[in-house]
Amino acid sequence: MRLSNRFGMCMSWTMLLAVMLVVFVAAQPVQAEQRPDTLLRETVDQLLDELSNNRQQFEDDKCQLYSVVNRLVLPLFAIDKITRLILGKHFKAVSPEMRNRFSRA
Repeated sequence: MRLSNRFGMCMSWTMLLAVMLVVFVAAQPVQAEQRPDTLLRETVDQLLDELSNNRQQFEDDKCQLYSVVNRLVLPLFAIDKITRLILGKHFKAVSPEMRNRFSRA
């Protein structure tokens, strides 16, 4: 019972990530030729397929779950633009190495 609750919570986080994807997907120039709603639908479908097909593995090892989310969702985010927005006026003052560390974190 406890594992299924954690899996449900991970599913909630996954859905939250999918919603956040809608917000940032338009800023991704690589995906500009594909409509955001189509891209979102395809990504969510892939993610849900992975989750349902590998549920037991993800319950046993959360790192695998995070790996799948990173592989499917993270490439759709414009991390450089998001980093620039978050750092704002401090972006230019920060070294490129620090920007990279911030982006990875």
